[in-house]
Amino acid sequence: MIVPALILGLGVQQPQLVPLSSLLGQTPEAVASALGAEGPDGPGLRLAENGRSIVLHPGEPFRPPWPQGQRCATQMVRVDEAGRHALSDFGEDATADANQMVRFRAVFVFEDDRLVAVDAPPARELGSAPPGESRQAWIERMIQSGARSDWPIAPGRLPLSDGARVVERLKDGAHTAVATACKPLAPRPASTGRRFDEAGFFQGLALLPFAVRLPGLNAERERDAREGPLLFAQARPGERLPGGALAFVADRPGTRLYRDPEDPDYGVIVISFGWDERNNVGRYNDVAMIGVRGDTVVWTADPDAVDALGLRSPMCLGVDGRLDQVRPGCSNTGVFTFGD
Repeated sequence: MIVPALILGLGVQQPQLVPLSSLLGQTPEAVASALGAEGPDGPGLRLAENGRSIVLHPGEPFRPPWPQGQRCATQMVRVDEAGRHALSDFGEDATADANQMVRFRAVFVFEDDRLVAVDAPPARELGSAPPGESRQAWIERMIQSGARSDWPIAPGRLPLSDGARVVERLKDGAHTAVATACKPLAPRPASTGRRFDEAGFFQGLALLPFAVRLPGLNAERERDAREGPLLFAQARPGERLPGGALAFVADRPGTRLYRDPEDPDYGVIVISFGWDERNNVGRYNDVAMIGVRGDTVVWTADPDAVDALGLRSPMCLGVDGRLDQVRPGCSNTGVFTFGD
């Protein structure tokens, strides 16, 4: 369906619109086909509770591929009665090297293998810089611009503590169509030859003393990459964890059970899958997550789903609505590295 649209600062006049109403009730495969996309190849976040079977997928697998020589944006929009809408998510960099910067920021919600909702997660809100802002204040403002998430029912709570009721929260009705618009890619800048990276050189020298930690870190990463997936595979939504939640994590390095501060029966188990970066001394891990109520699995999300759906940041969101070191596994900048 092609209709006129208002595109902010792009000069693109006729994006393609797919009405959300035409997608509801369809299978993941049918939704992907209607959008011209390949569809998900991973399990997504799988949730089972009170007889309901729900799967959440991020938007990226439902984004159509870009035509040769063009850069496209796909996002949820609201179309008014005159068929107008605004689409402006092309990102700042339009070079051929930046083709992963434009993401389809959406969550597709399937229940009983049929689409029931599509939600657009809250975007970062950086706001305007105050006069005389210091670099440290700018960094803090950048960090806190990501302190927005649909997954906890309130700041400080663990993600998805309402279980299957999250579906009703994601049916916001604010968007009525999926829009895709394209524009030509800017030419790739001519190479000026390899340039000496002075900053990187001295940074490398500064980190050199920490290199002695690499063998130990890599041993942990290899252990977690081997044992984490095997442990995660034992968790099935709707079923009791083998031995119960506490026994499931007991004496298992790289695994931790977090309990919700207001509903201690609810918890999230985090399992490290290690990290592919073998020359990096950073304490960071790819993680899978398991939501539990008592000893019963409510939902599971593998590392791809955890990152694509934004499940890390709410783990470090405090009751004051700020990202901080609020739980073990959170860095002092409010990033859930799970590397403590």
